Amino acid sequence: MTDKTTNWKIGTLNVKGINKDEKFDDMLDWINQERLDITIVTETKLHPSNAYHNFTSKNKKYISYWTIDPNHTKGSGVGIIINKNTLRKHTYSRSDVPGRLSQVRLKFKGKITITITGVYGPADKSDKKTKDAIIRHIKNHIKNKQNCYHIIAGDLNEDPENHPTHAIIDTILSIGLCKLTTDNAHTWSNSNGIERQLDHIFVSEGLAAGEFMTDIIDLH
Repeated sequence: MTDKTTNWKIGTLNVKGINKDEKFDDMLDWINQERLDITIVTETKLHPSNAYHNFTSKNKKYISYWTIDPNHTKGSGVGIIINKNTLRKHTYSRSDVPGRLSQVRLKFKGKITITITGVYGPADKSDKKTKDAIIRHIKNHIKNKQNCYHIIAGDLNEDPENHPTHAIIDTILSIGLCKLTTDNAHTWSNSNGIERQLDHIFVSEGLAAGEFMTDIIDLH
């Protein structure tokens, strides 16, 4: 899905705050080591201006987009980090739900559009207002139509195997996206031995099947 390769490498990580320089640097090291083209980071607890300054001063390989809820900085924050070489020239617009959802849209030749959406769902199951805002944005901005592909990733704070309700995941699946993360691959645990899969990656069927990879190679 790039000019020179046939795929993009996607990763997502709940960083539990990256206000400390050493933790921010650890995140950048991880992205570099994994050679990620698209990285979604959640629970950043970091103001976008600080994130942008730190990011641009410490790397030249990636470009980033950040959002925070100014009223709840300690429990919010989403970042989308993309490889400059493979994706920057295709970026044309973005939108967000402050601190909870960040979306970047990319345009390719042949009138092909890809949206990259990072989501940090509320951990408080009673926070219906925040969850509804995320779902509303997904429904309004992610459409299953020709030449339009989607990537959604992040910490949704929903585990279909253990939680009775999982409205964000249900909304994503209803649009027709495929789940890439393996079932029962736990991404969260506590000292009592409880494990959950709260982080997920979803993509359009065309991406999962490799159809879009061929289109991009043919178009460039």
